[in-house]
Amino acid sequence: MSRPKRTKKLPARFKDNNFIHFSEVDVSSESTSASQLKVKRFLAHKIMNGKRAYLAHIVGEPAQHAMWLQEHQLGPKAKAKLKSRPPPKI
Repeated sequence: MSRPKRTKKLPARFKDNNFIHFSEVDVSSESTSASQLKVKRFLAHKIMNGKRAYLAHIVGEPAQHAMWLQEHQLGPKAKAKLKSRPPPKI
């Protein structure tokens, strides 16, 4: 009798052929791609240079690759998520 084989699903980031690793790309405050990122959750916030920054866990990325985003870089859905569940302060 043979046992059923488990099918392994690839993470969402590997399903797209045009995937770009964020560690290879310079995501600066001037880029527009930061506002288009999907935020899974906010891990923390702090004041950097007089402006509030949030540590965002991006969808499809591990939590170790979370990135700091300024308030003006967040999209409307991310801002709504921020209001519903504010992160702790560091």
